[in-house]
Amino acid sequence: MRALKSLLVVVAATVAMLAGTTPAQAATGWSMEWGATNTESTIDWTSGYSAYVSGHIKAVSGYREVCFWGVNGSYSTDTVCRSATNSTTTWSNVHLQITVAGGVQRIYADLWVNGTAVHEVWCTRNGCSRNW
Repeated sequence: MRALKSLLVVVAATVAMLAGTTPAQAATGWSMEWGATNTESTIDWTSGYSAYVSGHIKAVSGYREVCFWGVNGSYSTDTVCRSATNSTTTWSNVHLQITVAGGVQRIYADLWVNGTAVHEVWCTRNGCSRNW
């Protein structure tokens, strides 16, 4: 009986240690505005190769687009674009994945107004910054 209790303690300690070494999921997101146009997102970073992007783009007048993609060194995902014309478009859990060590490390997003990029941000697990 004592040996069984000792074994259970060792197994429980091992499981706790392994659980502690798995990086926790993080969430960040961008927010960009151009006049009455705005786009916001939530990026759910996984402990694996992936990030999931949810958000919206709102266009009050004319055609507006937000395009985003993931990067890790020289590797990148496909570019995903969502647009709105005099409306709001939402999306959920767009999957970005890079199957190399570290997975998706940075996500870039550009806000386009009438065919011109007016803002760009980049996001990591620690937050987002505006390029221009």
